[in-house]
Amino acid sequence: MFAPGPAEDEAAVGLQVKEVLRLLDSGEADAVWDDASQTLQQSAPRAAFVARLKSMRGAVGELQDRTAKGIGFVTNMPDAPPGYYAGAFFESRFAQATVEEKVVFVRQDGKWRVSGYFMTKRFRLSVDPGKT
Repeated sequence: MFAPGPAEDEAAVGLQVKEVLRLLDSGEADAVWDDASQTLQQSAPRAAFVARLKSMRGAVGELQDRTAKGIGFVTNMPDAPPGYYAGAFFESRFAQATVEEKVVFVRQDGKWRVSGYFMTKRFRLSVDPGKT
């Protein structure tokens, strides 16, 4: 769904996502909400957003390592208002789990604003050929 975009947009989103993740990693979800898109703010009151992030982050523990997987762009995401969106993707290892983090931004008022934050737990399955 997300595709490469202009280099200047990728650079701007790259800077913005670093700041957003820094705030989330330091427990400052309220600051993320304060600068989020209107859509996110209307769909999740500040206290609810902060509580959800605290719960999500509490379940996985302290960040151990994060690897950027890419940034992509799309116009008009499903189930979202029309707009120009960016997604930043990471594989992140926390104390309790390895997850894929996705931070979604929308271009609003000349700035990239957070419109979503998602964590998906990753599972690895392996088969031992010596065991049945």
